Amino acid sequence: IVKLTTPSKLLEHRSEENQEFDTKIIDFLRLLEEYWKKCILDDNLVEAARTKTKYEELLKWATEEQKKQMERFQD
Repeated sequence: IVKLTTPSKLLEHRSEENQEFDTKIIDFLRLLEEYWKKCILDDNLVEAARTKTKYEELLKWATEEQKKQMERFQD
């Protein structure tokens, strides 16, 4: 089981050089989340499911990247 975090949590403990990249990822995650909610409200459940999957994939990837960077920082 993969524990997903919230987009804003990804910005914690980040170096300044990675902040711009991280901010873009966070912004995109927020856009995906908003679109996902809109699809649900519009009763477009197929698109909502597709968007949720993309959101979860990106969030998982971003979380894993953060862990890798923290490990590199600690070494």
